[in-house]
Amino acid sequence: NFAGIADIDECHKKPVDTVKYNILGNTLIIDTAIKNNVQKFLFASSAYVYSDSGSFYRISKQSSELMIESFSEEYNINYVVLRYGSLYGERADNRNSIYRMLKSAIENKKIDYFGDGSETREYIHVKDAAELSVEALDEKYSNQILMLTGTRSMKYDELLEMIKEMLKDDIDITMHANSSKSHYKMSPYSFNPKFAKKLVSNPHIDFGQGLLSLVEQ
Repeated sequence: NFAGIADIDECHKKPVDTVKYNILGNTLIIDTAIKNNVQKFLFASSAYVYSDSGSFYRISKQSSELMIESFSEEYNINYVVLRYGSLYGERADNRNSIYRMLKSAIENKKIDYFGDGSETREYIHVKDAAELSVEALDEKYSNQILMLTGTRSMKYDELLEMIKEMLKDDIDITMHANSSKSHYKMSPYSFNPKFAKKLVSNPHIDFGQGLLSLVEQ
């Protein structure tokens, strides 16, 4: 479940593969889990299930959540759904927005950003997300849906200014118009899926410190 297609733009370009790996793949996994008496099924979902944005990626996560709930009702398997927010941190690649911006800033001394800077995200460090994912295996979270996001909202213009300051103002930032409807702008909350509790790390990795550690790498 943590190895499906996670890039929204890739899903947008490959709808058949998105269904094949994210929906059918998840269905085959939970079916196999039931046949082998697995006690709990952990699913990696997304905050995009709340949104009308997200294209085929969002649809694949919504569909998989519904399949899991139905399997649980029919076969009595316990589950936990984790709706991840915007992740960043070590071992990312070009599919991650923070990685792309830092790489461009360090290698090319510039960042080309597609948007007006008012877009908002709640970034969560991958280490915090990993610890919370393990915590979610606790029995008290059985058959629940959990939101895993950062502890504060940040606009992209604030993020870009933070990166610029960290790199001693030695980069150029260029804003470009963005006509894409695949990504939400301010909030994913335009769709009403099953209620989820929000699980946060405390203590957690400070966003600024997290960015600095990536720059140093």
